[in-house]
Amino acid sequence: MRHKLLVCGALALALLSACAAPAAIQAMPTPTVTLMSGTLPPYQTRTATPVPTRPNPATSTPSQTPTPTPRTHVVKAGEDMSGIALRYRVKLSELKTANPKVIPNAMKIGTVLIIPGTETIPTANATVTATPTPVAILLENPNCTPDAQGGETCFALARNQGSAPVENVTAAIRLVDAQGKTVASQQVTTSLNLLPPGAAQPVMAYFPPPVADGLQATSSLVSVLPVTNPEARYLAVSLENQQINILPGGLTAEIGGDVTSQADKDAGQVWVAAVAYDDNGSVVGVRRWEAANALPAKGRLSFSFNVYSVGRGIAKVDLLVEARP
Repeated sequence: MRHKLLVCGALALALLSACAAPAAIQAMPTPTVTLMSGTLPPYQTRTATPVPTRPNPATSTPSQTPTPTPRTHVVKAGEDMSGIALRYRVKLSELKTANPKVIPNAMKIGTVLIIPGTETIPTANATVTATPTPVAILLENPNCTPDAQGGETCFALARNQGSAPVENVTAAIRLVDAQGKTVASQQVTTSLNLLPPGAAQPVMAYFPPPVADGLQATSSLVSVLPVTNPEARYLAVSLENQQINILPGGLTAEIGGDVTSQADKDAGQVWVAAVAYDDNGSVVGVRRWEAANALPAKGRLSFSFNVYSVGRGIAKVDLLVEARP
């Protein structure tokens, strides 16, 4: 019995200990947050900011224009500096200045000439936009002649069928394949600026090698301008004592004569163009002579140069003249 009482007492003490109030929990110290210096990034919302589809013209930065690659020409048999200047529509004096180490009358085949100016010649897949022309210009289909290096020279004759003079005749000559796709294209102009009524001048394009077989040449008029106030812009001159000597074989014609002025003022620019035709009436060569000195009022200048055929023999040569103050 006493033993049972001792056991019950022990159990009562254990229950009292379990029901006693728990000891107080020591609070943990609150951490101190130190902010870093600087600017916090803004909070990113879920609403997307629209991005403009094209730049603002007022703030857009223009793209840099690429620097053009200087053009060069490799001299071939029968070429001279004057004819090359005509082909690339540059002044003979500018071509000489760009090639000071080249002797014009002693150029060797294979000489590389630097062509002055930055304009480029359109090549494959070039697009030419034609502008309406209210003047009567007939542009014939081009005739082309290949050379030994695999290039091709094309001429297209532009004829003024109107009653008034025009200037700056510009045409496009293209080489197209059997599907009508443009393989190569060039914009070209006549050798003289002025084209009087009833007169004809060719445009000339040279396509460097290699030119594929089976291509067809086409031509279209790009632009031409009526001459405004021609008496002030072009001076009255004429050709006298014309001498045309076609050498044996027909590939070269020697040209000579005088340019005589009827104007009351000096001409600072005087050009004579020689157009060579074969016996079929097709253009086979063109050459422009440029006076080195001014033509005095009522004065006279002599000229002498050669024109060469790129194909068949020369049957006749027409001469045209132009003078400007």
